[in-house]
Amino acid sequence: MKTLQTIVSSGGIAGLKYLQGILASRLINFWCVNYLADDMNKAYLEKIPIRTIDFTDPDDVARHDRMVALVTQMLDLHARLAAEGVPHDAAGRPRSSGGLR
Repeated sequence: MKTLQTIVSSGGIAGLKYLQGILASRLINFWCVNYLADDMNKAYLEKIPIRTIDFTDPDDVARHDRMVALVTQMLDLHARLAAEGVPHDAAGRPRSSGGLR
């Protein structure tokens, strides 16, 4: 993708983290590469098959909360690695020379 439009959420930070987790997934990346154009806009984003969470269903809430927790964990890890000066490869993974402690 060359560009991505700004996304505004009425669901607060948890809604954005949930969306970030989905958009960063390999499955959605595959879907976007194969079914969407290079330049994403609102019309293309609306075509991404994202299932709506049913917040009255405890299982849906648990899946949502797990996704948000994993995204939070990854954001915290990236912030910690950046603060420690650990070099990253092009995909954002720590290089083996830096490693995780």
